Amino acid sequence: MSTRTAPPARIPVLIAGGGPVGLAAAMELNLHGVSCAVIEPRPDVNWLRRQRLPHRWIAAGDSVYDHLGTGFTLIRCDSLTGKDDDGGLIAAAEEFGVPLTVLDLDGPDWAEHFGAALMLVRPDQHVSWSGPPPADPRALIRTAVGWGS
Repeated sequence: MSTRTAPPARIPVLIAGGGPVGLAAAMELNLHGVSCAVIEPRPDVNWLRRQRLPHRWIAAGDSVYDHLGTGFTLIRCDSLTGKDDDGGLIAAAEEFGVPLTVLDLDGPDWAEHFGAALMLVRPDQHVSWSGPPPADPRALIRTAVGWGS
């Protein structure tokens, strides 16, 4: 039996933006017993970002984590993108000297499992970006490594 409490009739703090600062503020407020709500005004935000890559076995004893590189890793679920469609991310990473490993995962259930056709995973196994081929791969790589767009 689970216990649920009703949401407060009035939320004292509203945080606009679910980025690192907004989420850190929400966690800190929560630690001090202050109720808050986080809203993300951008419709393109994929909530998988900023989370650790969901685990999955490729085969018995063969984890998807075993195939991540020491730098960034681009995961391509070719059932949705096509094996060679990286959205220009490989070329952008090469241009900026960003180490990038490419991991191709075949089968329609991979994209369903991850919720995206492409995923850019940081060296700490957290998802930096996920989605369809990006409109501006150079800006995406620059943002992912912390250089801004």
